[in-house]
Amino acid sequence: MKNVRSLPQSLLEKAPQAFLCYLNGFDESRGSWNDEVYDDFYSLLVDKPLKLTMFKMDDHSEAAVPQYAVELECDGAVVNAAMQKYWKPVAKECVSIEHPEKEAVQDIQTETNMPHPNVCKGHVNICTYKKPNFSKNKKEEVYASCIVQPHFFWCQYANPEELSEVSTLAQEAGQMQQDMMFPETLGTGSPCLALFSSDKLWHRAQVIRRVDNAFSVLFIDFGNEADVDIKNVRSLPQGLLEKAPQAFLCSLNGFDESKGSWNDKVYDDFYNLLVDKPLKLTVFNMNDHSEVAAPQYAVELECEGAVVNTLMEKYWKGLDTDHALEERLGSVNQDECQPLQGKFKS
Repeated sequence: MKNVRSLPQSLLEKAPQAFLCYLNGFDESRGSWNDEVYDDFYSLLVDKPLKLTMFKMDDHSEAAVPQYAVELECDGAVVNAAMQKYWKPVAKECVSIEHPEKEAVQDIQTETNMPHPNVCKGHVNICTYKKPNFSKNKKEEVYASCIVQPHFFWCQYANPEELSEVSTLAQEAGQMQQDMMFPETLGTGSPCLALFSSDKLWHRAQVIRRVDNAFSVLFIDFGNEADVDIKNVRSLPQGLLEKAPQAFLCSLNGFDESKGSWNDKVYDDFYNLLVDKPLKLTVFNMNDHSEVAAPQYAVELECEGAVVNTLMEKYWKGLDTDHALEERLGSVNQDECQPLQGKFKS
């Protein structure tokens, strides 16, 4: 116990340099390994340069880390194929070793706060940006960078030095010659550099969808979206991929959309209250947004000493569940208490 120490934030932000794997194409529920496999598998891999293709990710039942199904090449030979002679399938079922071109793209997500390795799958780019790191009950200084409504707005760290460094690196990378095949590797959620037409600058982006010869992208350091011509996207250097986005999607904490709605007057007042103002933000919890491939944070905001969540309460219309229940009970009495055909919905 005396030989353990706390981990500095700078080390926590760096992705692990190793990751847990298993050979793709061998389902343990459908077979087992011959005892001879262990020594031969070890001798085949140890101290050898390997080429690895990742197919999918699962959560390991015992180790608190993700585990990747992979195909390995060693000295020009596919290890998965070489290991087939040691595999004993149940009922002599044929084991299929799939290839990247035939595998559907899957989004990789993990609930751990530690960044997972940026592994790209076959010929499809599914590397992901890191998630922002928030400390519980710690107030962050931010600006609202893209405001739609109280349940959907983006905040940007009040850190101009970091944003300037990201921008400088992005401009340098954007000047590199385009790899003509790179756009073909992009799918929903893929990171890239994209040229924003309004300022003619390169910015970090994430693909939302492809439309003909253009990509609809989300600029992850600001929160705005745009359509970008296919010729105006570039690959993202590893150094930029490892830096967490400077903006993050938010919603005001304390307002459950399933239990109420906003008055139409809220939109202009909410925008005018936040725009260009220094804000203090506290994160309460995180959820995955159903439409945007990004986490959304339930937050409390302070602006010029006032709690924004409290100021917005006057625009919130909660469902009058008690009144609705009374109406339904009245309807039952008028029907001379006939048997109910269903349950009340709140």
